[in-house]
Amino acid sequence: MPIFATPFASLDLIRQPERRDDPLQAFDAADEYLLNHLHEQGLDRETRVLLLNDGFGALACALAPHARVTSSGDSHLGCLALGKNLARNGLDTDSVRFVPASATPEGPFDLVLIRVPKTLALLEEQLIRLHGRLAPGARVIAAGMVKHLPRAAGDLLEQYIGPVQASLAVKKARLLFATPEPRPAPVSPYPTRYRLDLGRLGSVTSGGEASRNQAKKHSLPGANEHLEPGSNALSPSAVASPPSELELVNHANVFCREGLDIGTRAFLPHLPTGLGTARVADLGCGNGVLGIACALANPEAQLTLVDESYMAVQSATENWQAALGARPVEIRAADGLAGQPAESLDLVLCNPPFHQQQVVGDFLAWRMFQQARAALVSGGELWIVGNRHLGYHVKLKRLFRSVEQVAATPKFVVLKARK
Repeated sequence: MPIFATPFASLDLIRQPERRDDPLQAFDAADEYLLNHLHEQGLDRETRVLLLNDGFGALACALAPHARVTSSGDSHLGCLALGKNLARNGLDTDSVRFVPASATPEGPFDLVLIRVPKTLALLEEQLIRLHGRLAPGARVIAAGMVKHLPRAAGDLLEQYIGPVQASLAVKKARLLFATPEPRPAPVSPYPTRYRLDLGRLGSVTSGGEASRNQAKKHSLPGANEHLEPGSNALSPSAVASPPSELELVNHANVFCREGLDIGTRAFLPHLPTGLGTARVADLGCGNGVLGIACALANPEAQLTLVDESYMAVQSATENWQAALGARPVEIRAADGLAGQPAESLDLVLCNPPFHQQQVVGDFLAWRMFQQARAALVSGGELWIVGNRHLGYHVKLKRLFRSVEQVAATPKFVVLKARK
């Protein structure tokens, strides 16, 4: 891997998830530009530094020996990378405090360094949370590659922090310097909410034709064998009728925050029913809508919801509680199903991502498919929705015994792969 040479340190950095012969680096020219500027300006060891969206920890590893560093971001993979990169460069893993984006760093901070995220709603929420957490004379500097640095990012800095001065571009990277000025306490527009009419979607929770057909033909091996001894499975007659409408909470960095994405919309009417006590995971759960819809249609199923975004997990938790109350569930921020015991699931539902930050590709989806296979029992199933052009059926056939098309629209396919 290339060495990240900075005025503060030369660092050996890796991305997460790790890939053999990874063509991508864990740092870029914007990180280099920012660190060069800081070194020229000088940095006191007592400076309280807040890093926002530090990717895989390049800035934190460079600055940890030279300042008091707090890092905050919405990626669990980023958090894992930070810990691994500190360790592999001989730095104390406790030298940087990490705060997930679902929480607010305490402050006050003398210096705030921001890598502008792909989702500007996340940037806006982070800037709003800086109110009252900047020390007198604090500096705020944002950085990004020019092609990923929209004018709206500077507008947000000016709205919530103060006047903005842009640097010259160096190696296609640019810095934005915001001078803090007194501002009234802002009111956050996040989280946002939208209502989902399950009946109009023909969702499995509405008892529509898709639901009845799936219930007739779908069963998983051993799906009713996982209750604890002496426990009682709920009979359908003992379960209250599921709601026909959901209100879904979406924190700032949740995918398709303003409304249901079209892939999930294509998937919902075809979710399997009649699962009994099956152990089901919603992999890459986002706001939790797939897992919640599955739980509503399968009152005895045991659900796990997983996402690498802290704000997604926060949203899914709030949505589960609103829809299902105290019904048991595990919702966690994780590297997919990497920590899931082998052969511990009967069914995995997945609407896989096709990008990581600004990098587009199917490597994350492929990894999720591999994780799902490892976690499924023999005969267990992975159900996915994906764009037709991605050709997921070809990849799935390399991992699973059989792959079937459950449904299709002009743009999407719903596939079922059996282990």
